[in-house]
Amino acid sequence: MKALLILTTLCFSLAASAEVRIIKFSAEWCKPCKDYKPVIDKVVKELKLDMQEVDIDKNPNLANKFAVEGVPTTVFLEGDKEVARILGSVDEKFLKQFTENVIKSTKGK
Repeated sequence: MKALLILTTLCFSLAASAEVRIIKFSAEWCKPCKDYKPVIDKVVKELKLDMQEVDIDKNPNLANKFAVEGVPTTVFLEGDKEVARILGSVDEKFLKQFTENVIKSTKGK
């Protein structure tokens, strides 16, 4: 099982990998973020992906680097390149299908 990391600006560059991974931007005060957490946690676990969680209030530089304009924001990376993004909370079925499509689209590049 891959690890769930709470990401800070300092360790971000160390977390880069060639596989698709997810950065979930959220905030403690964000109700939709709290509702979305069990959904994304379940999909990440089922698909055996790496996910980093970033609190935009604690890591504003990283939020700015990824041009996060609202939360929750889910960013999909291949290496250090953004390949997809979801703004807002989505249901489990949509998230799983979207994530599987992102993984398929990055294979063989």
